[in-house]
Amino acid sequence: MYELYQYINDKLKRSRLTEFLQVKKNDVISFAGAGGKTTTIFALAQELKDTADYKILVTTTTKMMREKEAITVEDEAFIKEQLQTKRLVIAGTDLGRKMGCFAMDFLQKIIPLSDITLIEADGAQCRPFKMPRSYEPVYLPRTTKIVYLAGMMALGQKIEDLSRSDIMADFLHKQPAEKLTAEDMVKILQSEQGAKKDVQHRDFYVILNQADDEKNLHSAVQIAAELDKSGIKTAVSRHY
Repeated sequence: MYELYQYINDKLKRSRLTEFLQVKKNDVISFAGAGGKTTTIFALAQELKDTADYKILVTTTTKMMREKEAITVEDEAFIKEQLQTKRLVIAGTDLGRKMGCFAMDFLQKIIPLSDITLIEADGAQCRPFKMPRSYEPVYLPRTTKIVYLAGMMALGQKIEDLSRSDIMADFLHKQPAEKLTAEDMVKILQSEQGAKKDVQHRDFYVILNQADDEKNLHSAVQIAAELDKSGIKTAVSRHY
């Protein structure tokens, strides 16, 4: 079971993803970072399907795991019909176990067919935390909100075992064999070279994921407090 807690007034308050992200019609929400993007996307998609009469499109500008029901052909009429009948459509190119990005011109055509579009816009090689390279993440110009994921399981891991470890080590002025600390995570999450890269005018949210034991939950609260000081809207998620 997925549970979300928004950090408000020095406390964690149980919240829904739709409430935390203030989702509204015509939002195009891009998910970046590491440690739970796909899980969070589908948790939000299901919440929207259960609580609102929205047509929801799930797609990617990079790669994501391919669901068996994914539409993998560039057929605008078919996607439109499926959105009308099923309300939740997953679509992208067939890469075998994964799903890739449609041609950008086709992607721009199908986004207006939905009421809400959820985009996996970053890759992390199944690692819990990352620094972006120059070409990452891949945000569409029409993106309205950015949700950055950070897996609390990354704390205490060697930097060399995380995603884009060479860039991360340089940014933190640490050796690759050194371990990631909560202070390191805060620094990356607050930085325009890190989590806030290419955010520009868009609404920006951080979800500290995988806070599934008391140690990681305690660290997540400390990190959320620091992010709150810089005006970053933060939530903590747990799985049971």
